[in-house]
Amino acid sequence: MQDRFYREIEDFLLSGGVHCEEVRAGSIIVLKARLQCRGLERELYILPAGITARTPEEAMSHRSERLAARKYMESQDPRTGIVTVAEDRWRRLGELYRKRLLAHLGDFRSIFARKWQKGDREIRSYEWVRYASEAGIRIPGGMGKLLSTFINEVKPDDIMSYADLEWSDGEVYRKLGFSAESTKSPVMFDIDTMDWSRTPVPHAGYVAPESRPREGHLWYLNEGSLKYRLKLTDYQE
Repeated sequence: MQDRFYREIEDFLLSGGVHCEEVRAGSIIVLKARLQCRGLERELYILPAGITARTPEEAMSHRSERLAARKYMESQDPRTGIVTVAEDRWRRLGELYRKRLLAHLGDFRSIFARKWQKGDREIRSYEWVRYASEAGIRIPGGMGKLLSTFINEVKPDDIMSYADLEWSDGEVYRKLGFSAESTKSPVMFDIDTMDWSRTPVPHAGYVAPESRPREGHLWYLNEGSLKYRLKLTDYQE
């Protein structure tokens, strides 16, 4: 099943003109993808995360193998990015997820162009949940321009957001002035293979009796995320 999912990703990339090379990283085969687009060549390591774990323990073991593969690739070629392609996202999100993968390889069309009280002061804090553009389209500088407009109009004290470590270490946030603040632990998901929907499971439920193998259900442990904050005023925590 793992091999079938790997081949499915490879076939999709090849059909889009992406050159693929197989690289062995421990027990995992990683795809080194390369795409020449608009005179620029981009490379990306793609780590297929086929979902086959029938218990939380298996899911934890699979994540350990993926982390080992990531560390190996980073040691061999630290300048090339790495993304993890989770099977449930690939199957449930379909074309949207595939276009996101291609966008990481440079295949896109460019178009130029929360509150709380702290003492006697109201802190205007907001969470940037997601920045997204239409599939297959990239707006150079768009994220920075959107941020500047929001700051000018709303005048927040701070803004926080999260970087999904399966796809990015949050470099774009650092370029915009955000600082890494904390790490959000990996999340265990119960995957329903009928529709490939995922349900987060609390840590205490990892080894509960109800987490034993169930027909049509598998497990997946993601890579967690990094919390970033842009502090705009000098308030005390």
